[in-house]
Amino acid sequence: MLDGAGHVSNTRLVVYDVLLEDPNGTRIITRWKGRQPVGEAAGFLASFLGSLARMYRDFPIMFESWDQILEKTKTKVYDEKIKVSLIYNYIFLIYCFFCLITIGRKWKNERC
Repeated sequence: MLDGAGHVSNTRLVVYDVLLEDPNGTRIITRWKGRQPVGEAAGFLASFLGSLARMYRDFPIMFESWDQILEKTKTKVYDEKIKVSLIYNYIFLIYCFFCLITIGRKWKNERC
């Protein structure tokens, strides 16, 4: 975890600590190898994205498929909830693509 002052610390967090609180500059550091997240942050990232997928206010279940949800909505969630909470050491487009594809998959599985 990286706090607002730039200090790195090992802190045990649960997803709702990140989702429900104002980040105040605190961000979770994620490590990547190839196109996959690795290490402890990989499990946290999966849980975090799954929690976002279940936020039906952002991603309503009235749509038949993930493709019907507006790109503007997906980008807004990425910018306001993912980008502000996580730090990644990988190419931005691959990271963004991975996050949105994962949320879409989890959203689809939850709504069935």
